[in-house]
Amino acid sequence: MKGESFATLAILYSEDPGSSRNGGLYNAIKRGMFVKEFEAVMFSLQDGEISDVF
Repeated sequence: MKGESFATLAILYSEDPGSSRNGGLYNAIKRGMFVKEFEAVMFSLQDGEISDVF
């Protein structure tokens, strides 16, 4: 795992059906599509930034 890209790890290990096939990325998203706690973190990040696990 060391040295693997985030996208590769997401494809291999993510349990999120909404993003795992996309390497952990969500495309064409807007507010109101996810639970409030997730959106609060998601919309606070800059491009390329990764949140802590929550």
